[in-house]
Amino acid sequence: MSLAADNDREQTQRKLDAACEQARETRIAPLRQKKIEACVQSGERESREACETEYSHFGQRAGKRPAMFYDIPECVKAFEFQNSYRQTD
Repeated sequence: MSLAADNDREQTQRKLDAACEQARETRIAPLRQKKIEACVQSGERESREACETEYSHFGQRAGKRPAMFYDIPECVKAFEFQNSYRQTD
């Protein structure tokens, strides 16, 4: 593959990855906010800020818990594009 083709492919991959992450965040944000509000209401932490810190990484991979929403169409498209490169080598 030429350098120009490699650069085009990398740029496309970056755009697809960004679209995936944006779509994930759109889905995760309201769920994270619910967790924060429940934390505040229950007194789980000493302040709203502490609850926000506690749940700031909600939806991301943690320990054995997988990250959320990598199965949505935007992420599947990014994954398939990335893997299509490997199949042509």
